[in-house]
Amino acid sequence: MVKSNFFKKYSKPLALLAILIILTIVLFSCVNNYSIENFRPKPNIKMEIYLWVGPGSFGSAHNDLVQRWLDFTKAYGNIPNVTLGRAKASEFTKYLELDKYPELNIDTNEFLKPLKSVDLTKDNQLFPFVSVFFVGTQQGKTFKNSFGLLTGKEVTYDALSKAINGLTFMFYDSLYESDVNIAPAIPAVPKLPETSKETSKETPKEIPSLFKLPGT
Repeated sequence: MVKSNFFKKYSKPLALLAILIILTIVLFSCVNNYSIENFRPKPNIKMEIYLWVGPGSFGSAHNDLVQRWLDFTKAYGNIPNVTLGRAKASEFTKYLELDKYPELNIDTNEFLKPLKSVDLTKDNQLFPFVSVFFVGTQQGKTFKNSFGLLTGKEVTYDALSKAINGLTFMFYDSLYESDVNIAPAIPAVPKLPETSKETSKETPKEIPSLFKLPGT
C-alpha cells in the first residue's frame, strides 16, 4: 500500500518533469544550432599567436605567461580560427618562411622592427615575445601578414588575454561569417591616426592600446 500510494502521488509530477527536461533539450539544441550557424569560421584564414622563448630547457622561465602557458592554452586554445603556439625564438626565422614571403624579412618589415639586430639564438632581454600573424589563402594565393609583436612588460597572461579579445573583435569579419557566400578578406593593418589638427576630427584619437605596434 505504501508503494502504491507513492506512485499515485508522484506519478504526475514526475511525468511533467520529464516533459520539461525533453523540451529544454530540444530548445537548447535549436538555440545552439542557431548560434553556431552565425559564428562560422572562414575556412581559409587563421590568426596565429605564438609565444617565443629563449634558449635552454627553461627558456624565459622567469616570465608570468611562460609559467602559465598551459593554463592559457586551456582557457583560449579552442577559439575558432585562432591558433596558439609556443616555440624557441631561434626557430622564428624558420617560421617566417622567407622563401615564400620575402616581405617578412626582419631587416625591412616594419612590424618586425624590434627584432632587427637581435641574435635570436642567444638569450637576451627581448625574450620572451609574442607574434601575431594572419595566414591563409585568397584567390588561390597564400598569404602571411604580420600584425605586430608583444614584448617586455606586455608579455603577461592578462595582457595577451586582452589582446586576443581585442583582435577577435577588430577582425571578426575577416575571421568569421554568417553566410558561406561571403568572401573572406585579407585583414588590413589599421593605419596610425594623423596628428594634424585638420584630420584629428575625422580619425580615431588612438589605436586600441591592446597591442603596441612596433615602431610607435
